[in-house]
Amino acid sequence: MNPPFNQSLVDAGQKVDRGWLSWFLFASGGGKVVTIVPPAAPTTYTYQNNTILRQQLIYAGGTVSAASFGRDGVNYFPLPTSGNVILNPGDQLKITYSVIPTTFVAVPI
Repeated sequence: MNPPFNQSLVDAGQKVDRGWLSWFLFASGGGKVVTIVPPAAPTTYTYQNNTILRQQLIYAGGTVSAASFGRDGVNYFPLPTSGNVILNPGDQLKITYSVIPTTFVAVPI
């Protein structure tokens, strides 16, 4: 993958252009699909997107009794017990389970 020399490094909002960001992530090995391994069951686990990219978080399998989305670490909103959710940087997914989910991955988007 070649650098996007035909694009400005920063966009009109003074942020790194998405094309350049993708190239930097590619060159550094970042932006990969990450398998998440929560602690042993039963428990409640909160995953937070600590990257600079949006992520699609996919969770399925195991025995999940509750899932919820949060943005401030205090207020959470219910989600289905399996599925996927888009997390912006800093967003959280909280799950409660008695058997660890068999699929739990974060995909940068």
